[in-house]
Amino acid sequence: MALVLVNVVADPPPTLVPYSTALVVAAALGLLALTPLLHTAAAWCAGRLDRMPRPARWTLAAAALLVLTLVPAVIGLAVRVPPGWDAGAVLDTATAFARGTHYDFAEQYFAWYPNNLFLALALGGYFKLVGAFGVTDTLAAAIWLHALFMAVSSLLAVRLARRVAGPAAGVGTLLVTVPFVALGPWSGVPYSDTLSMPFPVAILLLADVARTAPVRARYCSGPRSACSPRSGRRSSRRWSSPSQRRG
Repeated sequence: MALVLVNVVADPPPTLVPYSTALVVAAALGLLALTPLLHTAAAWCAGRLDRMPRPARWTLAAAALLVLTLVPAVIGLAVRVPPGWDAGAVLDTATAFARGTHYDFAEQYFAWYPNNLFLALALGGYFKLVGAFGVTDTLAAAIWLHALFMAVSSLLAVRLARRVAGPAAGVGTLLVTVPFVALGPWSGVPYSDTLSMPFPVAILLLADVARTAPVRARYCSGPRSACSPRSGRRSSRRWSSPSQRRG
């Protein structure tokens, strides 16, 4: 990944709007030099957050989710470029599915790319749901869903970084995520690249939760669990019914 990053920054592929490679490299080196300062600021913020009451932290997380959803949604609705290529085919298919119409290109497209069929069907179901409330602009509805999924994935990444590397890493992840996700140029293009973002992060987060869960919580979660409360291991005592105990 480091080699890919260096190659993309120092020797980028041709773009429609050329930019100065030297300026980009200088900015990247400047940000790298500021890493210790950013880590110190993140650690200070994390310390302040840890001293806040739990309700205040949940309120702050809800506010962050709201802002991270609103900003890309507003940007996407302001730009509002009808998606083309794969994103356009998926959106048009989902719209036709929700409206009960036929999209001529769907059969040929999904014969080529069947991996996008589930996304089209899921979006179609979502369009049917919001359509029941009078929403007919499927692109706008998809942009809002797209923004919400990106916001959720950002907060999940923050939570994962906090669990794995500490509170300062969690705040640092948030500082990096905001400009790249909330202010990204693809806010108006709902597609699998972003609509699938929460799932791999959630899988890693749940895996870490399972890895660090106490033995008693992992193996003795049932209401009639026969665990030894002292050792956290399963007890050899077998459960018996009241009639068996009376006999």
